[in-house]
Amino acid sequence: MKKQLRKITWVDAHMEQDWQELKDSIPYLLNLSKVCETVGWVIGEDDDHIAVAQTISEDEMTCGRIVIPTRSILYFEELKSSPAPSTAQLHSQYQHSGSDPLRPVPCS
Repeated sequence: MKKQLRKITWVDAHMEQDWQELKDSIPYLLNLSKVCETVGWVIGEDDDHIAVAQTISEDEMTCGRIVIPTRSILYFEELKSSPAPSTAQLHSQYQHSGSDPLRPVPCS
């Protein structure tokens, strides 16, 4: 699967569950929608929705997924990305250097 990195700007929905008079509810609720920005890997897309994952591992596992209705999308931007090296490539690259990029390094 070709991985596309996108920044999506969209309008979120809002829901309330308390009792309120109808005449008071409408003006209040109409002011609650927020514009959101999501950055992630497109993992699925059709005419009605786009599915985005924040993280994709080298073995194609995903985490931090969201499905956004296309009607809510204001605009999106394709972002450039570079292919990440695999775990095996990182280990072999640093095998003789004495340091391992996958080992935690204390912050200074």
